[in-house]
Amino acid sequence: MIQKLNWDSDFFNLNVAKWQLQNDEQPSIEKANQYLQEFDLIYLASNQPITSIDKTPLDIKTTYTINAALLPESSLEILSKPFDRSIHSKEELLETVLESGKYSRFNLDKRIPKNKFEELYTIWMNNGIEEKQGSKVYVITNSSYKIDGFIQLKIVATEKVSIELIAVATNARGKGVASQLLKDATKITLHNNIPILEVVTQDQNIAATKLYLKNSFRLKKREYIYHLWKR
Repeated sequence: MIQKLNWDSDFFNLNVAKWQLQNDEQPSIEKANQYLQEFDLIYLASNQPITSIDKTPLDIKTTYTINAALLPESSLEILSKPFDRSIHSKEELLETVLESGKYSRFNLDKRIPKNKFEELYTIWMNNGIEEKQGSKVYVITNSSYKIDGFIQLKIVATEKVSIELIAVATNARGKGVASQLLKDATKITLHNNIPILEVVTQDQNIAATKLYLKNSFRLKKREYIYHLWKR
């Protein structure tokens, strides 16, 4: 099934669609060319590698989940604090936010201008700062109020909390900041009376994968995403 993506189309000033394959479906080159007569860019998504088209996936999207209610009880103290414009630097946060998108397909696809990738992540960050659509940014700072790391959470109705973005500042790595952010996220999840915490990352991001597994997250699903461009 193929569906036009209005927001993406407006943002990139292109005719963009998502083509979601079902089960073991393999697309044909003829069908792809037919769709590319109508669309400039197609996100082709499948739950398995695609062999019928000579393309390499830009993103192997992995979803990890944890039932926070089943974790051992721990201290109720949450070290992460909501982002506060009067204390924290938005520019400093943005630098770390952009680092979190290093493995994003919007950064890896060389046909997407660098400034559009940065603009996209800036929009996501601002949604969290302004607490739009259930999204909120939490930060861990050092004694100088410099941001050591951040996590952006979104409450999806009453069913789950989603980690939208997470990253640690370069000079704060190796100090357990990322694990503390995840611990805080599980507590925030429970404080909202929601048991499930979920995160989507890239399979290529080995450090992130190790982080989630170390913190008791379990793989839920894997999805292969390709970008098909009109020539």
